[in-house]
Amino acid sequence: TGGNTPMMAPLTAPAARAAPAAPAARARAPALSGARAARAHRLGRAHRLGHGHVLRPFLSSASSSDLSASSSASPSNGVSNGVSESSASVNATSASASPSSAVLTADDDAQRLKMAVLRIGAQTDRGQLLFRQDAYAPLDKYNEGAEAEARLAIRQLRDANQTRAPTPEDVEGTWELVYCTKQLFRSSPFFMAIREAFGDATWHAPWDTEESAVPSGELFFRLHELQVKSWGTSTVGKVIQTIDVNKGVFISSFDTILFALTVIPIVGWFKLLPTFGARVVTETRDVVATTDDSLNTLKIAMEVEKTTVNREDGLPEPPFGLGALMGVEWPVNSVWKLLPWNGGRAPTCSTTVVYCDEDFRVNEDVDGELFVYMRCPDGTPALSEAADPVA
Repeated sequence: TGGNTPMMAPLTAPAARAAPAAPAARARAPALSGARAARAHRLGRAHRLGHGHVLRPFLSSASSSDLSASSSASPSNGVSNGVSESSASVNATSASASPSSAVLTADDDAQRLKMAVLRIGAQTDRGQLLFRQDAYAPLDKYNEGAEAEARLAIRQLRDANQTRAPTPEDVEGTWELVYCTKQLFRSSPFFMAIREAFGDATWHAPWDTEESAVPSGELFFRLHELQVKSWGTSTVGKVIQTIDVNKGVFISSFDTILFALTVIPIVGWFKLLPTFGARVVTETRDVVATTDDSLNTLKIAMEVEKTTVNREDGLPEPPFGLGALMGVEWPVNSVWKLLPWNGGRAPTCSTTVVYCDEDFRVNEDVDGELFVYMRCPDGTPALSEAADPVA
């Protein structure tokens, strides 16, 4: 109608408005210092992630069809992990990719591979739902291909985007664990030292044969997991590491939550046992980093010093007077040497950084198991700075 014509005209008329003329000259922004420039670069990448500019190529082109299984995966040290892995490349584009995903920079491709690992970490509760041991049957087939896909993405990330070995400066900072191929608690130097103390020892039932033997360290960790996780007894929360090799700092922590769910349905919904938790912090000494330029890796060796159980905001304090143990330092190093089976040896361990950029780090333990970390946001207190909160 005539009354609607003026309103419709702007929608149907061709866009003929000229863009405003740019100023003749623009003031030059002051140069940023090295540290501020690095921080601005990280913030800029986070901004792009938040607006989907980096996610879009991954979402439009990465699919399960990009991974074609053709070989068996194994850790880099040759220890079989019993998982099939594909050896094909994760394609930058696919037949169904949109035109906007046809051109990918190296940075886009790195982000796409990292997003694949983060997706698997979310699907598998940071790797805890992989169930790849026979002891978990019949759930050992659940998420059967997830680890192979994550290992493939990590290997391609290393091959395509890391042209030199990580340095102590690269790994400096505070990081949070987002995915691993073994139990979360094994990221702690305390449990790394236990694993290395077992060495190549194996165990099998007295009535069975050598062929049924399993690594003693692996058996220990299975039993520990059954002890602390059965019936929902314990849940692992955040896993954090603060590293400054040049200052001899390697501190690791994990939050543990006990009796999160203890009710009897039908009978009632009251709690049978109180829920409580704490942050377990392990500190080390004699931290030494060694670069291997042939493999582009950084090996960090250390000696466990002590462990402290601290209060953590949001976690109720242990009941029955156990709160008095919060903040007490446990001298792991001296006690370890007194144990007869250790023969006076110190609790030493090592972990190898196989990939590291400004926000993503991948470590490998002596068995070839992988631990993936994301850098914590600016402003996150380092573990060495986080005092035990006052109750």
